[in-house]
Amino acid sequence: MDFVLTPTAVRDAKSRARLQSLVVTLAALPRAEGGTPEETEAEAARIVFNARLSELPSVDQVRVEAAGNLLIDLAKSGWTLRISGNETLGTRPELEGDVRTTRRAQLANRRLEQLREPAVREFVARMESGHPFAGRMISVFDLMRDGRDLARGLTDALAASDPESALQACVKPYLQFIETGAKCPHSGFLLQDIWRYFRHTWSSAYESIPGRSIQFLVRDGAAPFHPVMGIASIASAASVQPARDEQIGWTREALLREAREKPSTELADWVVETIEAALEGIYRQDLVEEKVLPARLPALIESDVIATLVKAGEVAKERHVKQSSRLEHKSSDSEPVDEEGLARLARTDLYRWKRTSDLAAILEIRNVVNAAYEGHRGKSRLEALLANSAGRKAFEKLVRRARSISVGTAIADLNVCGAIAPYNEILAGKLVAMLAVSPQTVFEYRRRYHGKASWIASRMAGRAVVRSANLVFVGTTSLYGTRPSQYDRAGFPASLVGGKDGYWVRYRYLSDTAGVGTAQFSAATKSALQKLLARESNQSENIKFIFGEGANPKLRLLREGIVALGIRGPTTGGQGADSLLTHGMRKAAYGVWLVDNLRDYLLGFAARPCYAFKLDDVRTSTERIGSWWISRWVRKRLEKPEALQRVAAETLVRPVRHRARVTLPEADAAQLRLLY
Repeated sequence: MDFVLTPTAVRDAKSRARLQSLVVTLAALPRAEGGTPEETEAEAARIVFNARLSELPSVDQVRVEAAGNLLIDLAKSGWTLRISGNETLGTRPELEGDVRTTRRAQLANRRLEQLREPAVREFVARMESGHPFAGRMISVFDLMRDGRDLARGLTDALAASDPESALQACVKPYLQFIETGAKCPHSGFLLQDIWRYFRHTWSSAYESIPGRSIQFLVRDGAAPFHPVMGIASIASAASVQPARDEQIGWTREALLREAREKPSTELADWVVETIEAALEGIYRQDLVEEKVLPARLPALIESDVIATLVKAGEVAKERHVKQSSRLEHKSSDSEPVDEEGLARLARTDLYRWKRTSDLAAILEIRNVVNAAYEGHRGKSRLEALLANSAGRKAFEKLVRRARSISVGTAIADLNVCGAIAPYNEILAGKLVAMLAVSPQTVFEYRRRYHGKASWIASRMAGRAVVRSANLVFVGTTSLYGTRPSQYDRAGFPASLVGGKDGYWVRYRYLSDTAGVGTAQFSAATKSALQKLLARESNQSENIKFIFGEGANPKLRLLREGIVALGIRGPTTGGQGADSLLTHGMRKAAYGVWLVDNLRDYLLGFAARPCYAFKLDDVRTSTERIGSWWISRWVRKRLEKPEALQRVAAETLVRPVRHRARVTLPEADAAQLRLLY
């Protein structure tokens, strides 16, 4: 399908000609493996293009900068660009052949840009040059295992009289969780720096994610300095993931169907309890003082009261947008956590906007439910509620609300997971995946977040609100969108770690999914689009990257910027912004059920999670999973002679070409030659 990529906001003839010349240049660039342009050549084109913006009329420079950088990013992601008459057309890359190579090339844009940043280069150099520790110079290379040493150990183990025991002695994996300020006892490096260094070897850029998160290293206790076998990170889950939500069975459609087919008193009570919990979670004192709301809410709230709440939210939002650079919107370790301080924060414009908007929506739902429930008892209340479209919509909104609480607390996404060379050659990626859903990880999640107040919920309620710290489900997607992946068949019997017989803790394939993303767009493009919005529409004032504002600000920035450029999108119709943000890369989605009452616990039907394993001796559980991995995966892998050959190829002989080393982009000399 052809996409019309002409930025209609650019009207000057010289400016349009410059953009068309860029398209011709991009189309002529030599192609690398995967069908994308050579990265250094594409970046050279970017430098030349941006350097000549001053030659254009000043009124068009920001528009051309945004449009040009966007086109460069699309070309680097594999799009085919061409000129047809006065139009710039583009075709999304075909995902045929080696999809992994294509996806790797698409992800490289932001990663290579990140590795060019001076701070990142300095960090990599510092880790590799090393520091004095325990009487000698230690560098990050000491945390990589020389493949020749590992290959010798594995070979000797296979030849031993008891290969199983010998292999267990050759590789001894254990978990090490990242704590702020904690240092590695074997190297003196900050654990966070070790994790960060090896994360830079990934195909995708290193990005932080707000909310709950846990990072960990998998170390090998059988070798000096305990080299890193793999890294992983679990973080707050995406609020909506269709493949996950359908399999859990907690979509609005699924719950509505169940409620209509099998109405029950318990479900009718749950509706009321969900509304009451939502109201208790919203600070209302200021609204009572202003006489917007009564101290005690009547069964039905007048429509003009709800309209007043909506208006109050709009006013607070407008003030927030205008004053968003003030200190009150910035996070700080010294922010008050007592009730008085939290109440003060709840009254700030950001949270007043969120509170009044949320309250108006809840009270509308409450009106519908109370009107339907009047005069009914038991399950007949639910039947009355679902008898009309207004009641069904109210029920669906409550399901979404109940789900939003659990998504941020009881569900996590495994957003980083993989092995470090040479352990990747003996399938350590599967080990890391298994340890990410092990009893020790679940225990660490509970230890870290038990009793801790939720950031946003506490500011909405004006008091400390403590959410659950029970991790019951972990989801993830394959990075390259293909199967098989390291998650296929990765798992262990629950009985191995004190659980019930017959139950497996394993990654289940859910379905393929394709989504919307921003990884294919560079920081240069995002910066240019923000400048465009700031100058021409003031829309960038609505995008402040403040935790708590709501929907992904990066997505909003790109969507609004593309709209401001006037890019039409598919020739058959559709929104240009959404079509370009949809990267079209199919991913395989997986999920791990850690409890056997998942849906009921997530929605609040069950008070406690029923875990598939015990959480008492978690370190022993990790050891058992490591032993299971060696028996189940390593021994079979070593039946292939080429596996040991690939392990041995990862040496630390200088110059170090070990694949655990961060490979920085080539110097920019080629780009500079194009300028001078």
